[in-house]
Amino acid sequence: MLILDRDVLPTNSSYTDADVAYVLIYLNSRSHVSRSELSNYLCIGEGSFRGLLSIMVDAGLVGIHRKGVYMMENGRKMYLKMGIRPVDIDVGFTLGTYNQGIKVFAAAGKIGDGMEQVKISTAYGGVGCTTWVMKNNWIYMPPHWDFSRSNVDASEKIMDEADMHNGDVFLMCGAESPRAARVAAMMVSLDLVG
Repeated sequence: MLILDRDVLPTNSSYTDADVAYVLIYLNSRSHVSRSELSNYLCIGEGSFRGLLSIMVDAGLVGIHRKGVYMMENGRKMYLKMGIRPVDIDVGFTLGTYNQGIKVFAAAGKIGDGMEQVKISTAYGGVGCTTWVMKNNWIYMPPHWDFSRSNVDASEKIMDEADMHNGDVFLMCGAESPRAARVAAMMVSLDLVG
């Protein structure tokens, strides 16, 4: 899923589609948020955030009020269309100092052997991506490893904390910085819902 028009991005921009998605996710449960709070949440400078915010305002995704940034109807529609939820849990099985988990609703049919997710993760600064899918009420690692039977505790943690249902995907990307882990995980997720 591409969100930002590549033709309007500065060539050296420090933000990506992942940042747009995280802004929409963050705003979904809040009425207004200050610009500084959002730039801190994204781990990008306020100058870069102003550029991102300008693009999001022009696209009708967010608005700016004296109380802060808020989500507009187009932003809410895009948020609902994404079907993505960040999940902050640690289950091991990942590389990198920092990790970010994301649940992608009803995307299991788009997962092959999991290597495409690793490829996308590393393209966006991650050092790897571990992917799990839920089928027949069990958690599997692609292509066919029954993770639920061999790793009961980790499997239950994923099912409970990510609220997994049949057809859902849970992925965990690792990186050497929190921002890189978050961007890599979101870009893999956006590819799945694309």
